[in-house]
Amino acid sequence: MALGIFGYMILEDMTWQRAFLNSAMLLSGLGLAEVPESPHTQIFASVFAIYSSFVFLVIAGLLAAPLLHRLLHRFHWKKDNSG
Repeated sequence: MALGIFGYMILEDMTWQRAFLNSAMLLSGLGLAEVPESPHTQIFASVFAIYSSFVFLVIAGLLAAPLLHRLLHRFHWKKDNSG
């Protein structure tokens, strides 16, 4: 969030309140609150949105991995050697 706020404040010369709003909107997946005017800020917003989505997916995978691993062990069928 701080990276997004800082980027908007530097590149688009936004107040910290507007920068916070735009960063929060991108991080939540709702999109831009307002379209940036400069091409540099448009590229920054695009990269920031892709980066935040990637981080979300990685964290979700790390949190879900132990649960899925445990489920795979729970439903694992043992080989019967009696016959």
